[in-house]
Amino acid sequence: MASIINTSGLILNPEEVRLVSEFVMANFLEMPDLNLLHNVNSGVAIKEQIIIANALRLSGIASTSCARVSSGGQATLTQKYWEPKDIADTFINCQKDLDKLFKAYYGQVKAYRALYDFTEGVSDFAVFVSAWVLDSMRKAVLRYAWLGDTTVSTATGGAAGLLSAGNAQFYNVITGVWKQVFGAVGLPLVAISENALATKALQTTLAADRAMTLMEAVVGKANATLRGDKTAKIYLTGRLFQNYKNSLRKAGTALDVTVLENGIAVTKYDGYDVINTETFVDVNLEADFAATNANNAYYLPNRILFTSPNNIPLGTLEEASMSNIESFWDQVSRQNYSAYGFTLDTVLIDPSVAVAAY
Repeated sequence: MASIINTSGLILNPEEVRLVSEFVMANFLEMPDLNLLHNVNSGVAIKEQIIIANALRLSGIASTSCARVSSGGQATLTQKYWEPKDIADTFINCQKDLDKLFKAYYGQVKAYRALYDFTEGVSDFAVFVSAWVLDSMRKAVLRYAWLGDTTVSTATGGAAGLLSAGNAQFYNVITGVWKQVFGAVGLPLVAISENALATKALQTTLAADRAMTLMEAVVGKANATLRGDKTAKIYLTGRLFQNYKNSLRKAGTALDVTVLENGIAVTKYDGYDVINTETFVDVNLEADFAATNANNAYYLPNRILFTSPNNIPLGTLEEASMSNIESFWDQVSRQNYSAYGFTLDTVLIDPSVAVAAY
């Protein structure tokens, strides 16, 4: 059978490289799911300060003369820093691999042509590279943002970790949200007893209404600032999300679930968005981590985080260097090389306006 891709067209011309790079960069920063989960900051600098000022609960006293009065209140300033790191990859595929990949993404190629003006006058292969790279970057960003750990190691007989030492390279570039939560001082915690059980089956068997009970406890531990934040969201791992949906059905409550284009499901609890993180937390935790090297139990498979996307922002360097896209065909090895590069960091800004359960 003839190849579905003409190898003579497997090099993006300079204009296609520019268009694909601009498209991937712009649409990556504007992904609905990414912007739902985080406040995305482009243009941050390495070691740029994040200034945190405490809110004054009490201010304003009587003024009985022309002299200025002061209650003595002061803002206490603390700081954290953006430290974005370079992340990149190159995909090397022979012709047969490309045929399979092209078939898998052909639906997206057609959809992209229908939705985006940039596809006019560019090859199917350029559109394919756009879809493929954008999907790969999205998965990498969310994996690092939530499960990144610069000190990650393999599981031992008495400690959780990776099942394979070779996978450390996919997690050890930045410190993600959950690693920062584990080490945060002053962040209220709710224990999920199922996580400490000895087998995967026991860990993942949740009693009816368990998620609702845990969310009630989590919201109950939040301070007034967090509870009153209209942007606050509850991030749930997959089985807890399904458990909550079952509770709503059982209670006869209207089940209003929105599924974003990349498969992330969102519903409501007590006015807050409830976000299912299984497509980027559960899928990686269960594939790559274990409670011990015996691999009989998962590593904290049930998790909840209650905070605002503004408290767990993503940062990238200047937009012009956010994305570096390359694709070329090597005639000698008869392989295609497609590559991307970007910078990334995430910061848990203020642990006092977050509550976690695990």
